Amino acid sequence: MTQALVYNGNVANVTWNTDKAEIVTNDTYAAYNIYVMPAGNPTVGLLGTVQTGSNVMLTSQAAAGLVNGTFVTGTGVANTVTVSSVVNGQRLVMSANATASGTYEYTLTTGAPGVMYNNAPIVAPGSRQQVYVGAGNKLTITCSGTVTTREIGTASSATAGH
Repeated sequence: MTQALVYNGNVANVTWNTDKAEIVTNDTYAAYNIYVMPAGNPTVGLLGTVQTGSNVMLTSQAAAGLVNGTFVTGTGVANTVTVSSVVNGQRLVMSANATASGTYEYTLTTGAPGVMYNNAPIVAPGSRQQVYVGAGNKLTITCSGTVTTREIGTASSATAGH
């Protein structure tokens, strides 16, 4: 078994080898963010029923791959249709009206990789917090005081093993 990586101080875009990190602060808070790297095939096939004249595609597969989903293509769906919301396992709402109804195979194209949080989460001063990073993703931590970060967990997600 390999030694877990431990960082003392700020880290910038460090590729993580395990699923989780533990962040320990001393005298000040630490802010962190995760840059999600692409994993696997960038498109995912979905079986769904488009309702005529609406912008809803019903699918039981909505949880199959909608992370960073950006647009859907397929029979009765215009090329300009984008994903506007999702209720996992129930429905996928598109930005423009569908033109046909029926059950077809649609393709969901996933979005580009990017930062996981719009506003970097904070670890309070004098505390310890475990965060999900995802093996293969990049972790950045900034702190004006003392911060220690270590890898915990296993390498089982993101681009691990690819």
